[in-house]
Amino acid sequence: GYLGGINRRIDFSLLENVVAHEPEWSFVFIGPDEGSEAVKRLQAMDNVYFLGEKDHKHVPSYLSEFDVCIVPFRIIELLASPIKLFDYLWAGKPVVSTPFAGLNVFQKYVYIASDSSTFRQRIRDAISEDNEKAAEKRKVVASDNSWDKRFYELRGLLQEQGLL
Repeated sequence: GYLGGINRRIDFSLLENVVAHEPEWSFVFIGPDEGSEAVKRLQAMDNVYFLGEKDHKHVPSYLSEFDVCIVPFRIIELLASPIKLFDYLWAGKPVVSTPFAGLNVFQKYVYIASDSSTFRQRIRDAISEDNEKAAEKRKVVASDNSWDKRFYELRGLLQEQGLL
């Protein structure tokens, strides 16, 4: 499943290929969509479900139902680590993502794929290799990258420099 804006950052070509080659899998998208032709093509596929925007308080419930979370973004040099990555990890879910700047730091916790064939295989890997121990490790990584933790680290650095 995918949580977030369904917009031009998404690699629709990759997604269409993955979805078409895996008709027995269900792909669930939660979030606002831009209504583009690419979105309409995906919506027309039998194994794709667009649920629209959901209240934030219900997101954990939806997320708990995903077998694998995906970050199918177009490969763009400037794209930084999306917050959704940490949301997925916080939930303990396996994550399959296209590569982006800074992701290599998390390669032990995220399955990375640059093309649709590899993306499909990484989803299979993520499902078959998922277990409680791996889920706990993902949760720890997410908590180590929380906004609170980053705030206190930044504050400590500023204090060390005499700026606070």
